[in-house]
Amino acid sequence: MAKVDEIDLQIIRLLQKDARVSSEVLSGKIHASPTTIRRRIRELIESRVLRVVALVDPDHVGFPYSVIFALKVSGNKLEEVLKTLDMREEIKWLVASTGRFDVLAFARFRNTDDISKFLQIFVYNTEGVSNCETFVCLQVKKGRYTQV
Repeated sequence: MAKVDEIDLQIIRLLQKDARVSSEVLSGKIHASPTTIRRRIRELIESRVLRVVALVDPDHVGFPYSVIFALKVSGNKLEEVLKTLDMREEIKWLVASTGRFDVLAFARFRNTDDISKFLQIFVYNTEGVSNCETFVCLQVKKGRYTQV
């Protein structure tokens, strides 16, 4: 596991606000040289602590429907269900969990027809899924930006 110190955390927090900020600007805010900043960013990326990606507001690119799927999985099919859902581009966040449901998945869709097709074709036909509860999100207040 990579060790992350206070300088690394400061870099990460500033990059989370604007990943395009230059190492020179970061150095002025953190009081470390631009060379140190660039080296630390490279090390954070190489150690897989940090990944720089482009995120969008899905509403602005035609994916206004946010849906959470809560699945109950039968038998020993958990890994197969996770693998099947992980391959779907609609799924943006996927976890095995404790509690009433075995799997929670967050997905984005263009319209309700796409949600219905996804449920019928991919969820209900996935071997091991014994129950699915679907939650259409009415408002996303935090974590709005995502991949599409």
